[in-house]
Formats: sequence, C-alpha cells, structure tokens
Amino acid sequence: MRKIFAVIFAAAVIAAAGLSCKKDHPATADHEDTRPALEAGVMTVARQSVPDMYEAAGTVRAGRRSTLSAKVMGPVLSVAVQQGDRVAAGQELVIIDARDIDAQVRQAQAGQAQAMSGLSEVDAGIAAAEAGMAAARADADLASKTYDRFRQLYDEKSVSRQEFDQVKAQRDKALAGLQAAEKQVKAMKAKRGQVSAQMAQAQAQADQARIMRGYAVIKAP
Repeated sequence: MRKIFAVIFAAAVIAAAGLSCKKDHPATADHEDTRPALEAGVMTVARQSVPDMYEAAGTVRAGRRSTLSAKVMGPVLSVAVQQGDRVAAGQELVIIDARDIDAQVRQAQAGQAQAMSGLSEVDAGIAAAEAGMAAARADADLASKTYDRFRQLYDEKSVSRQEFDQVKAQRDKALAGLQAAEKQVKAMKAKRGQVSAQMAQAQAQADQARIMRGYAVIKAP
C-alpha cells in the first residue's frame, strides 16, 4: 500500500513540474521572441609574433657629449641657449665681448694697408730705377763707342790730346752713371724684399686677429 502511494505521489510531482515549464516557456508558435538580435564581430584567427616586453631601470644620456671652453678671455655678452635645449652643429651658443680683439684686428689691418702702400711705392721706385739704368746703359754704350773711335783717331794723330781726354771723361762718366743705376735697382729690389716680408707679417697678424675674433663666438661642435 505504501509503495502504491509513493508511485502516485511521484507521478503527481512530475505532472506539476511539466505544467510549470509550459507556463515559463510558452511555445514558439504561440508567442514570437521580439528581442533584437545581438551583433557579433567576426575575426579570422591567425598566428602572429608578439614582441617581448622588457622593463629595466637606466639613465638617459646624450649620444654625444662635448666640453666647450672659450679660447679668449672677456665678459660674456649673451648666452643663446639654456640647459636641456637642442642645438645644431655650428649654432651660436655664447658670445664674448671682443672689443679688444676688434682693436687688434683694426691695427693689423692698418699695418697691412701700410705695408701694401709701401710695396707699391717700392715697385714704382724699381720701375723708375730700371728705366734710369736702361738710359744709363745706352749712354755708356754710346760713350764707349765714341771713346774707341777717338782712341783710334788719337793714335793716328788725327785728334788732339785734349779732345781725346774729353771723350774719355764722358765715357768714364757714363760708365759710372750706369754702375750707379745698377746699384739703385739692386737696392730697390732689396727694399722690396723687406717690404714684402713686412706685408706678409702684417697679413699674418691680421689673419691671427680674425681667428681670435672668431673665438669670441662659441658654437656647437
């Protein structure tokens, strides 16, 4: 009797559960689901490399470091950059007062101009001395030829001793003039060498002063 009652009770429970499911889930034919469909993206699965990540502590430093220093002494007029600024090669960084150097440049340029003027004067003197030497050589040649002719005439007793002596004196004077002209040309050329050396020295001083003037501006290497 107890077994029959248990079977009947179990059947009743199953029937009640079936009715409950029908109420919670109505048939599709009677009630249509009106909820919007969900959109899902599509992605193709592929094999790819993923870079490894590595973390470490370190210090950031510039790839190139340069120590700058001034080659000339003087007050600093301006500093064009600040610490941490990016600079390009040749960029002006610091400008130093170069008035003393500018004075040296002007002095060197004045010496150079004076030397060039002196060289021009010497060249003009050499040209004049060479022209005088050419004239003296022509006079000496003529006087020598005249002397030779009168010497022959004197030997032939065709001219007097006095006439011969006058021609000889003229020849000696012409030869002395030629010798003096040659010495003058030689002296002028020697002077030109001295003036040329002075001009070269003045040029070197001017170039050095300009170089020092350039050092007054410190640029990025």
